[in-house]
Amino acid sequence: MYWRRKYNFNVNDLSIDSINMNHWIKNKSSLTDRIKKIANLKIKLVTNNYKNKNLLLSEKNFFPLHTAENIFLREVIILANESPIMYARTVLPRKYLRGYWNDIKKLNTSSLSRIVYENPSIKRSNFLYLAPSLNNNIFKNIKSLKIDSKNLVIGRQSYFEYKRKNILLTEYFFEAINNFEFE
Repeated sequence: MYWRRKYNFNVNDLSIDSINMNHWIKNKSSLTDRIKKIANLKIKLVTNNYKNKNLLLSEKNFFPLHTAENIFLREVIILANESPIMYARTVLPRKYLRGYWNDIKKLNTSSLSRIVYENPSIKRSNFLYLAPSLNNNIFKNIKSLKIDSKNLVIGRQSYFEYKRKNILLTEYFFEAINNFEFE
């Protein structure tokens, strides 16, 4: 499976409102801020360190000049009304934590949006999309967290740039995101 620039995956067989889902999947603004307005949002911290060797191939390829030991990984599960709606991974070189991106390691159960959307000079890239596959390492990661990975609908990846120091954000959406009307 390869990341694609266009979102062209068929979700009709999942009984999902594809128009509502498209709004969630294609929106570049803070989804956690939107969810907070319509549901009880909870962020569960899974990983927050640079000792984890559990990097995805796309993450390694995004930072080819850095070894896995020098990459910082933050993983979270985002829940709305106690249902998982998203699994998210933020990845960046450890040395970036000495600059502006330092607050990422202190987020704990707070949203990344607190850092990336408060500074108008931070730009977000376009999305790449990936249909989940049973062979995908993400399924194994999520299953190990005791969450039903069969409800994954789609993944998207983008980066945030600040002064040529990029952080990579990979998000996987669960079917439950569609229970919330995009407003």
